[in-house]
Amino acid sequence: MLLKFRGQSENLFPMKKIYRFLLAIGFVITIFMTFGARCRSYNELGPDSAFFKFNGAPVIPWHVLVRPDSLAMVEIGVSDSIILHFYPVNYHGVGHYDFRPGDTVPYVDCEYFGKHSDNYYTIPQGNTYIEVLEHDTLSGLFHAVFEAHLADSSGHTVHITEGRVFINVPDNY
Repeated sequence: MLLKFRGQSENLFPMKKIYRFLLAIGFVITIFMTFGARCRSYNELGPDSAFFKFNGAPVIPWHVLVRPDSLAMVEIGVSDSIILHFYPVNYHGVGHYDFRPGDTVPYVDCEYFGKHSDNYYTIPQGNTYIEVLEHDTLSGLFHAVFEAHLADSSGHTVHITEGRVFINVPDNY
């Protein structure tokens, strides 16, 4: 029931607009809580840890995703500014996976969104690998070390060193 005062229209209280606005806000909060809950805060060392050096600067990733199916992928990301992907071919769990210049099937890439440029690095420049030390798809345990020396199409390079992941995330499978 809307109150009507002398000289004012019936649309004094636009309840439909307020209701739609509150529904939209509720939807945004629900989406944020659903997807925000999947982001983890990892440590540098120990259980539930992920770490690497990006061009010599220490970085603790915000998310790690492991997909062990036929399109095997390991994704390591830092708040959407650095996203590193390893795509090993013939993935079989524990083992050493090398990436060499000229590889077209197994490859590694790194997207970097910096202050002045957005670069996409793909061409291995030597000693690019991921070594999976433990991988249990039932419990979600994934333990690996990695390194990547990559370049973009213009020859700009990025060096990811001292990389390690020790996580237990069964909800990523």
